[in-house]
Amino acid sequence: MKVIFLADVKGKGKKGEIKEVPTGYAQNFLIKKNLAKEATAQAVGELRGKQKSEEKAHAEMIAEAKAIKAKL
Repeated sequence: MKVIFLADVKGKGKKGEIKEVPTGYAQNFLIKKNLAKEATAQAVGELRGKQKSEEKAHAEMIAEAKAIKAKL
């Protein structure tokens, strides 16, 4: 079963990663403890959109920091 990790899980995956894990492990541990959710097409699309917006915000912060650095 493919899951999207919602938090870092030692030895399994990091937050935001999409990985294949055994179905029982996903259903009985990861999903129950809210550490992951099933990687449906909609969930993957939401994750990609969120990652793009975070990258854009990060790039804007870097550009702003460079502008401030240039003024100094």
